[in-house]
Order: sequence, then C-alpha cells, then structure tokens
Amino acid sequence: MTVHIWNDQYNNEDWSKLIESKIVFEENGIDVSWSYLNIEIKPKLSHDYPAILRQMKTQNCNVLFIGGFEAEGITIEQVRKMYHPIIIITIDDIN
Repeated sequence: MTVHIWNDQYNNEDWSKLIESKIVFEENGIDVSWSYLNIEIKPKLSHDYPAILRQMKTQNCNVLFIGGFEAEGITIEQVRKMYHPIIIITIDDIN
C-alpha cells in the first residue's frame, strides 16, 4: 500500500517548511501535530471505529495510525472508505 500524505498542491518550499516545522505531542486532544498533519494514534481499531471517527472529526485529525484492526462484519478497507479523506495507516502498512 502506498500512503500519500503529501498533497500535489505543495511545492518544494512548502516541503522545507514541513521538515522544519515543530512536532507537538498531546495538545488540544491531538496525539501528534506536525505542520498540517494531525495524527491520532491507537493501539487497535475495533468495533468502536465510529466513535473514533467522530472524535477525529471534532479534533480536525487527518491521519489515524493504528497497531491493528479487529472488527466483525467489516474490513479495514471498508473502514478506510468510511473515514476518507482521513488516512488510516497500520503497522502492517509500514513493515
């Protein structure tokens, strides 16, 4: 899986700003904030995925990083479609 967190509208100057921007942890309910990325981190996504989605929308998070996914009756790909445009990244995606 290829994860695109960089939007084509940004140029090299913007990329430099992203690299140089401060990373903030645990502020205003957001686990990690880095430039335009507001990242929620969960050890596992399961049957509570609708509540997590509501929380992320309230906090303007745009990336969910999870250790694993376990839910009956729905696949991770279906949840990714429901969460769009929020990006879901799993440990398996980066291994």
